[in-house]
Amino acid sequence: MIDEELRLPKGSDDTYVQKLLKTHNSNKNYFAKVLKRPKNFLVMHYAGDVEYESRGFLEKNKDRLYEDAYDLLSRSQFKFLANMFPNSDIKGDKQTLGAKFRRQLNDLMRTLNQTFPHYIRCIKPNAEKAPMSFTVNMCLEQLRYSGVFEAVKIRKQGFPFRYTHELFLKRFKCIDQKRNWGRAKDACYALLKAMKVNTAQVGERRVLYRATEHRKMELIRNVAVEKRAIFIEKFCRRYMARKQMKAMMAIRPKLQAVLRSRDLKKLEDSLEGVGHIYYPMREIYQIKRLIFCIKEEKRLEK
Repeated sequence: MIDEELRLPKGSDDTYVQKLLKTHNSNKNYFAKVLKRPKNFLVMHYAGDVEYESRGFLEKNKDRLYEDAYDLLSRSQFKFLANMFPNSDIKGDKQTLGAKFRRQLNDLMRTLNQTFPHYIRCIKPNAEKAPMSFTVNMCLEQLRYSGVFEAVKIRKQGFPFRYTHELFLKRFKCIDQKRNWGRAKDACYALLKAMKVNTAQVGERRVLYRATEHRKMELIRNVAVEKRAIFIEKFCRRYMARKQMKAMMAIRPKLQAVLRSRDLKKLEDSLEGVGHIYYPMREIYQIKRLIFCIKEEKRLEK
């Protein structure tokens, strides 16, 4: 809007404010006029109301040097200075300060959307900067004044959990493995209905829900996963038990034959071949007992 005002022949700061008030007059929650100072306007930011003075707005938005000065700086042999004033801006369309800011903001948002940024808020645990010292009031004041509590409050009021339809289906379809869920978006509605979650929102691409719904759905999922885990564990235990039983049945005749022989070397060798037997067999216990008795007999004979 301010760029349009610059292109008008009779554009001024006063006409800009009038156009601004006319455009945003219906938005009472974020924008208002100042009755005592008609050339000013009020923007209601999150941190508080801020009054802006319109004097010099258009001139500041131009942010241009004289063409001779710009041409001189763009031809500088100092590369850093020449990059700050590219020669293409002289011949091409001259951007205003607002246009440059919009372009930089769009570039920043494009970069943020392509990445997964994580913000870390650092606080001082004590005034002395000493280790292993924690001042409660000091930390509480830093968290309160830096807006951490307010950020958490806003986050809770919004939808912090956002899964795509495919990921939501992949995560929660385990509550009923026998059911054919069909298309991803329709399956999301069916899953929410099955879990009795009424406050979650299904958008065009994502499923949005809050922490309360997240805890409820995760609990239902954990119960379903536990049932599946017990079912799988049952078959694994049965397989291992059958395998162990077959091994025990195969080695039992050999162990009984060794017991009847009462040969110390054969008895000791037989224990080395039962390392894969984990169940306490009676024959293994008898062999160990017999080895001890034979060794004691030989010791007494000496």
